[in-house]
This record gives sequence, C-alpha cells and structure tokens, in this order.
Amino acid sequence: MSSNIKSAIITANDQLRGTIVREMITQVGERNGPYIDTDLDAIPDYKKEGKIANCEADEKYAYTSREELARTYAHITMDDSLNGQVYNLRGEAVTQQELTTVINSVFNLGPIYESISVDANIQDRVKAHGDFLGYIIVGIYQGIYDSAFDIPSDYRKICGWERQSLKQKAEEFKAITQQ
Repeated sequence: MSSNIKSAIITANDQLRGTIVREMITQVGERNGPYIDTDLDAIPDYKKEGKIANCEADEKYAYTSREELARTYAHITMDDSLNGQVYNLRGEAVTQQELTTVINSVFNLGPIYESISVDANIQDRVKAHGDFLGYIIVGIYQGIYDSAFDIPSDYRKICGWERQSLKQKAEEFKAITQQ
C-alpha cells in the first residue's frame, strides 16, 4: 500500500507533464522538488518535538522554494528558446541529516534527525494532517527514499545563476520571520 502512495503521486505528475509537452498546452513542462518553505515553516514543530522524523533515511533530494520557482517561471515565459522542454527546477541535493544540521546552525536549535518506517511516518503525518494530506506528504518522502528527487537541476540554464544554498534560504527565512 505504501509504495502505491508514492507512485500514484509521481505517476500523476509525470502524466500531466507529458500531456503538457505533447499538446504544447503551455510553453514548457517542469519538475520541481519538495518545497523548502514547508520544512522551514515546521521549525516550531521540530523545536517542540526535538526531532525531524520521516522515512527518507539517507537519501538525497533537491529542494526548491516558491520564490525561486516564481523567478524561474518568469524567465521561462520570456524566453521562447526554452519552449517545448521539460526542466528540472531544483536546488542542491541534501539528506535529512544535512537539512537538520543547517536548521540547527541557523536557528540555534537542537533537533536530531530520526529515520522512521513508512508505516510510522504514515501514522504520524495522518495524525498531524488528516488522511488526504498525510498520505501525500508520506508519498513525497517515499519518492525521496526512492531517489525520485535526486536529479540535476536546470535552474542555471534557465536563469543564468545558481539557486540559493539551503543555508542561505534558511538565513533569509529567519530574517523575514524573526525566528
């Protein structure tokens, strides 16, 4: 059952991207990674629980942010040479332990990373977010565990500069939110 969660989400995204590119409904297709914004928004929860826990183990995944995607989409819509392609719009690939280390250094916290089973992750996320979102969240973590998000980024090709590092994004978030 748990592998079906991940594959249903990724399959639906891949089918939509294929339709967009095939039908040229829009200029390009894109494939972004999980949003760093949601992890940064969860810092109070991490602090309260004393840990970051999920089922992605030691796999790497490439974060993205809503702000950087917006800048990327602006470049895509203004450059006709980018039409008809599928682009990977992601940042640096990191593990959950690396994310935890950055959060600890920027926010002076002390959470640890705890790798948990898929079933335990489902129970935790469903309890916190309900069935619908809980299963979506765990599906994303399973995709990370299966290396679905550890792929190269086309961000520099599109925008002409590198994305912010995870630490830069965390520092920016801290300055904005005063955490």
